[in-house]
Amino acid sequence: HSFPTRRSSDLEGLEIVRFASIGGSELASWPATLQPQWLWVHEIATKERWSMKIGVPQEIWPGECRVAASPANVKRLGKMGFSVLVESGAGAAASFDDETYRQAGAEVIDGTAALWEQSDIVIKVRAPMKNPETGVDEADLLREGGTLISFIWPGQEEELVNKLAARKATVLAMDCVPSISRAQKLD
Repeated sequence: HSFPTRRSSDLEGLEIVRFASIGGSELASWPATLQPQWLWVHEIATKERWSMKIGVPQEIWPGECRVAASPANVKRLGKMGFSVLVESGAGAAASFDDETYRQAGAEVIDGTAALWEQSDIVIKVRAPMKNPETGVDEADLLREGGTLISFIWPGQEEELVNKLAARKATVLAMDCVPSISRAQKLD
């Protein structure tokens, strides 16, 4: 059944859905557990309850000017209950300074290794690569069991896929997300 709903999130951090109209015959066909007027849907993540940290490292591909999250996106992620860590200087090439990220609610982290180490989820524009200045491969910085969201090109990057698999990583290869309307929420 599909019914119009009104949402309220003012009851101790829980979001509830109130069915605006349920006819008598429709209500009778619902299981007894679903008949109350108010139904608990899901708990809203708050910073006190949710400890998932999303890390945004500086892109190291030569000439790359993009960053995986803008300050506006950082603010949205914060409202969803995530903590966002941004590597110092990550947004500079995209004209976002560290202070703008701080104002959006991000914690600015000095050092690439520290950011990767503290992050449960790392989001990047480009696939992890070996840093030409330090010689350290970004895939080796992802903590074991961590999550990476980035362009990966798994069909062309067998060595990278094997490194990530060895780290027991969960990887969302954005280049494999289909360009269909059902997948637009991943944009």
